[in-house]
Formats: sequence, structure tokens, C-alpha cells
Amino acid sequence: MSSLINEKNSAIEPRVIFLTGSTGTLGKELVKRFLWTTQDRLVLLIRSQNRHSHWDRVRKMLSAFDLEIFLGSRVQVLNGDVSQPDLGLSVDELGMLREQTTDFFHVAALTALNGSESDCYRINLDGTIAALKLASDFWERGKLRRFYYFSTAYVAGSLQNYVSYEDEL
Repeated sequence: MSSLINEKNSAIEPRVIFLTGSTGTLGKELVKRFLWTTQDRLVLLIRSQNRHSHWDRVRKMLSAFDLEIFLGSRVQVLNGDVSQPDLGLSVDELGMLREQTTDFFHVAALTALNGSESDCYRINLDGTIAALKLASDFWERGKLRRFYYFSTAYVAGSLQNYVSYEDEL
């Protein structure tokens, strides 16, 4: 019976979720749902952009959903960039993530249809490779149980000029 109770308790134990892409459309929805429906703790990788710091960006996002109360308690923010080695994180930050992260959601992507080829490769391909390397490290040397990847694969075109079928790509 005690092993059953322990299994139940561990199943409902709050997760520590590391999330890239939290300021994007899908990322914002994930943050909202995690904070509204779970007791999970979120570690958000957010890059500074133009004149806005990573703190400015997360405060703006959370306040839009009346969730800024969770900043510092259930939401931790790390300044980083998926296009940088180790996502731009310090050795100490990587160590903390390795020790605490149970679930890793890689949602960061460049989805603009007018993005340059080099930006798409740097963010979507190289960023995913970097995320996979970290997830492998967190799995082997840490607490990671699951890695979630949201693909940016899609087809853009005009039905008026050209039709492309999935199996032809």
C-alpha cells in the first residue's frame, strides 16, 4: 500500500518545466494553461529584444493575463537565446536546470513567412539541435523525464498558382 501512495504522490508532484518560446503565440498559451491548471513551476527562457529586457517582456506577457503574481514564485526567467550555444545560458544556470527540470518544452521558432533563410536555419534548426543537446544532458545527468518539441514545418504557397502535396515535398 505504501508504494501505491508514493506512486500517487509522485504522479501529482508539481513539475519543473523549462520552456523556450514562451513569448510566442503557442508559448503564451502554454504558460497560461500551466499557471491556471497546474501547480507546476515554470522556468522561461526569454531573450532581450531591442530595448526590452527579458524581464520587461515576461512582465508584459504575464500582466496581459493577470498572472504577474506568479513571477518569482512559480515563474523564473532566464535571459537566453536559442540561436546561441547552450541557449546563451551560464554554467550555473545550466546546472540549476539540469538538477531541477522534469519537463522541457522547446517551442521557440521563427515562423515569419518572410524570415531569411539564414535566420530560419539559425533559429529553427540550430536552436532545435542546441535544445536537443541540452535535453540529452538533462536526461543523462539530471531529472528530465520528457522532452516536448513543437515543429515549425508547414507549407506556404498559393493555390492559384501551384499546388503541392505532402508526399511530393
